[in-house]
Amino acid sequence: MSSNRAYLKPARDRNNLHVTLESTVTKVLIDRITNRAVGVEFIKNGRNISVFASKEVILCAGAIKSPQLLMLSGIGPAKRLMELGINVIRDAPVGENLMDHLMFYRLAWKINTSISLQPLGLLNPINPYVADFLINRTGPLTTPGGCEALGFVNTKHPEEHRSLPNIELLFIGGTLKDITIPLMLNLKDRISREWTKYSESYGWGIGPILLKPKSRGRITLLANDINVKPEIVSNYLDDPDDMKTMIAGIRTALSIGRTKTMQAFGSQLLNITYTECNNYEYDSDAYWACAIRMISSSIFHYSGTCKMGARRDPTAVVDPKLKVIGIQGLRVADASIMPEIVSGHLSIPVYMIAEKAADMIKEEWGYLKKSQ
Repeated sequence: MSSNRAYLKPARDRNNLHVTLESTVTKVLIDRITNRAVGVEFIKNGRNISVFASKEVILCAGAIKSPQLLMLSGIGPAKRLMELGINVIRDAPVGENLMDHLMFYRLAWKINTSISLQPLGLLNPINPYVADFLINRTGPLTTPGGCEALGFVNTKHPEEHRSLPNIELLFIGGTLKDITIPLMLNLKDRISREWTKYSESYGWGIGPILLKPKSRGRITLLANDINVKPEIVSNYLDDPDDMKTMIAGIRTALSIGRTKTMQAFGSQLLNITYTECNNYEYDSDAYWACAIRMISSSIFHYSGTCKMGARRDPTAVVDPKLKVIGIQGLRVADASIMPEIVSGHLSIPVYMIAEKAADMIKEEWGYLKKSQ
């Protein structure tokens, strides 16, 4: 199942659905007299095209592009927009409140049995794995990204199973030491060489993920041009509590590696040390803080940059109906509206936002009763 199969495929033959390919929206068209969104402008095959909405414009470009488009349309921090020569329609905190989930990639264990995922073995044509997947949709290649299990824990109160988690433990059926992860993390050559020594080893790994960061970043517009990417200031670990929680997550993961169950496989922690962290005592909080700053990365759960809140909330961009505050006929419906990032992955919550937005729009325009 996918969002395409669930939503787009059943609606593909509807007369009121038009999808235009190779098209880049450049801004929302807003009537300056009425402060109402009346359409959008986009580029297709080198041509500037304007399309107009009889009721509403709904922005669903994600937590980076949605704020960029709002700012290019004159909705955002007034001072910055004026610096870039953009006519200000509404001064708003667009691009603020950026949140994301940070993951620590280093923890992996070798085992003494050949039962885990091994990248080179999976792609070896001698083995049946590729054929199993292509023909029967079975076998180890059906494992999503090598992830075989998820665990959620409140590191402050681990014994309280009903408390809200602050760490997710992503269990990988491999050592995470193949060539792809060093490339993705842009690791130094010396570190990459150390990692790839274990690329053919059988093992398993855990990626601790910070679920409820207190730190906040921002999206900053750099030019009055959709083709100039905005500056993404992630601001990871700016709040000291975030570092403390990540270290607690690492210690939780290490304790799993010491359990009787995992030791039954001969699990040995791949303790790859880094010269940058050698000034700290191994296994001290300072050591892990150093390692976290070196070997952590986004899992691309960007959210919060068009924050939803009450109309009187000075930090809010959209109201509880997802309407852009101060602008008529314009809504945002994507992860950017989240006031707080969810304690989990974003796909299903974003589907929920879209479902709720659809219901609110149909109700407002009288379509909900017709569909019942």
